[in-house]
Amino acid sequence: MRPRVARARERQLTRQGALNSALADHDFERICPPDAEIRELLQLAAARVKLSARGLKRVLRLARTIADLEAAEVVTVHHVSEALLFRSLDAAGLDTPVRPGAYHRPNHTRPAPPVH
Repeated sequence: MRPRVARARERQLTRQGALNSALADHDFERICPPDAEIRELLQLAAARVKLSARGLKRVLRLARTIADLEAAEVVTVHHVSEALLFRSLDAAGLDTPVRPGAYHRPNHTRPAPPVH
C-alpha cells in the first residue's frame, strides 16, 4: 500500500503543486469540477444523510484521493460512492480498526448475576 500512496501523492503534486488536503476550496473546485452525475449523487446524499456543504466538499476531496490511488485521471461516480461509504462509516464510528478483544472485559470485573 505504501507505494500506491506515494504514487498518489506524487500525482497530486504533479497535477496541482499541492496535496488534495492542502488546496483551498476554490482551487480544488477548479481542479476537480464534479460532472452532472456526481452533482446529482452529492445532492441526493446531502438530502438523505444531512451532509452540509462542508461535508460534501470533504467527500469530493476524498473521492479525488481515491481516484489518485487508482491512478484515475477523473473522479467518477464510483469514487464518490466509495467516499460516501467511508463518510458513513466514519459517522457511525466504524472507521477505527478493532483489534481482537478490544472491547472484551475480563469476567472478574463484571458483577455476578443475581441468583434466584
